[in-house]
Amino acid sequence: WLNEGFANWMETKALKAWNPGWHSELDEVSANQEALRLDALASTRAIRTKANTPAEINELFDGIAYAKGAAVLRMVETFVGEDAFRSGVNAYIAQFKYANARAEDFWTVMTRTTGKPVDTVMSSFVDQPGAPLVSLDARCTPTSAVETIAQERYHAQRQPPAPDETWQIPVCLRLPDGSSKCDVLETKAGTMPLAACPAWVVGNANGLGYYRVAYKPDAIPKIGANLDRLAPGERISLLSDEWALVRAGRHDVPMYLDLATAFTNERNDVVMATLTDTLGWIGDKLTTDASRPKYREWIQHLLAPAMIQLGWTPSPSESADRKALRAEVIATLGDTGRDPEVIAKARMLVQELLRNPASLDPSLRGPVVATAAIGADRALYEQYLARARAVSEPDEHYRYLYALARFSDPALVRRTMDLILSPEVRNQDATVFVGALLRNSDARDLAWTLLRERWNDLQKKVGAFLGASAVGALGSFCSTERAAEIREFFKSHPVPEAQRTLQQTIEEVESCAALARAQDATLASWLERGH
Repeated sequence: WLNEGFANWMETKALKAWNPGWHSELDEVSANQEALRLDALASTRAIRTKANTPAEINELFDGIAYAKGAAVLRMVETFVGEDAFRSGVNAYIAQFKYANARAEDFWTVMTRTTGKPVDTVMSSFVDQPGAPLVSLDARCTPTSAVETIAQERYHAQRQPPAPDETWQIPVCLRLPDGSSKCDVLETKAGTMPLAACPAWVVGNANGLGYYRVAYKPDAIPKIGANLDRLAPGERISLLSDEWALVRAGRHDVPMYLDLATAFTNERNDVVMATLTDTLGWIGDKLTTDASRPKYREWIQHLLAPAMIQLGWTPSPSESADRKALRAEVIATLGDTGRDPEVIAKARMLVQELLRNPASLDPSLRGPVVATAAIGADRALYEQYLARARAVSEPDEHYRYLYALARFSDPALVRRTMDLILSPEVRNQDATVFVGALLRNSDARDLAWTLLRERWNDLQKKVGAFLGASAVGALGSFCSTERAAEIREFFKSHPVPEAQRTLQQTIEEVESCAALARAQDATLASWLERGH
């Protein structure tokens, strides 16, 4: 795991040095959130896990090894400082060159070099599964201010805390004056003295700590009113942590949507993507036929200021970040908001793009092609298929090919599955294609039926790689009925190479179904109140 985690940790270093304007550090914060999502499941694993079969070994090359491994390294680097961390890595390499080493060797050298308790911190995150949830509570008197900090394991489905689950957590707080205060939380609860009583506190400065933060309900509006004083990474963590509290049943969906409303003026593309990913999940999983129209109207209203400000045409000197922001807003207005004007504009632009591939800025080609396919007819499907077949440039080929999975007409969905099974689609592309079909909320049910009907054909085409990819994509469902169907289907169609993935998928579907039962009426009521 150390090799894989270290490679992920290292991959952004050169980019940050070469082009700081790309803000690769925000990609790191986003990657942490994906690892935390996996680690919230009861079926997660420790970073360091024994494997006894080839299939179990293959399953260890997952988000825990790569994303969590890198996240823990980033947290430790932030805790000890970049220069000290680099010195520790150099000392480790020098000591063990031309030799074998264990994880204990790495963190022992880091502890000796940095003078900080890296060994106890890393071992607590490497050798036990899950991630901690850090709760904050400021206690102030006229003469003193203390932040009380407590920890427990975070579960996507709330469970009683286990007494033996404790991490050594480098907790870093961001205070309203812009300063930060850090300390290691070694026990279930502790305190951090402050110079003054803060109006609000962000519990994960810069968003690089590998833990969730539980804010009190009355703290969320105070932080939401001061978003401009938070760094982008802190805004990503705030959104992710608040959504995690909703998923665990600690807060409700309206509380998250109230926070989302405070992001109307958000213009950072990575923060916006964090927000819109969750808003898309809510629209897909938690709305009903009755509440969905109002939710889509709310999405349109929320993103209208950004769309008006950005427009459809990038300026010649526009930054890559602003282009990415525009693409994210358009994609969300089309998919989650089903904005008729955005979809109509996308269809007009896609016709120009089909006539002249250079007519549209590269940053908009993917979102426009995908958005135009929403609810589109056979004629556009034929145009996409023809273009995918005609072009040799990979980006353009796959843009149109995978967009076929965005069409929802049942006849076209069946045709897409036939195409996937044909020699025209390469074996290694078939799994991506199937996953795209299953993630299309308008085609998902039929895609699941077709997947079961054609499973043997797909296995012959793809082999063992089908299991993990297809099983993971089934996590898009959100009902106990579908969870039961998935469980039963794979009893008779075993996927030994994806057993943990199957457990995680069923757990995600059941967790989603439980949240929908608990929150759909609350969401509908919030929308009815005119938000």
